[in-house]
Amino acid sequence: GDQCLVAVADVLQEFQSDTVFFARYGGDEFVLLYLDYTDEEIRGMADRLSQRVKEVTRKRSLPELSISQGVCNRVPSEKERLWDFSTAADHALYRVKESGRGAVYLYEYENL
Repeated sequence: GDQCLVAVADVLQEFQSDTVFFARYGGDEFVLLYLDYTDEEIRGMADRLSQRVKEVTRKRSLPELSISQGVCNRVPSEKERLWDFSTAADHALYRVKESGRGAVYLYEYENL
């Protein structure tokens, strides 16, 4: 388990930049923050991230991992709170997990 977490963290470090930040949220969950990315760009990043995790775990002879990604992409307004976005992303993540895992779900933020 720990080696898998390290492998995922190593991949996330490859993606980190001035516009992408990640942190471990707890257990086997990570939070990624994207600055000025469109939904399509985030989906592309998410697909590359999934592929890279599979490559790294295979290379390190670890069990093949799939990653489930829940996304909330929205410019905050004054009436919204930080935890609104965290909750929305968490709902998106659970939709992915309910549908079989290893995919990306983009939260329909009109419902936020």
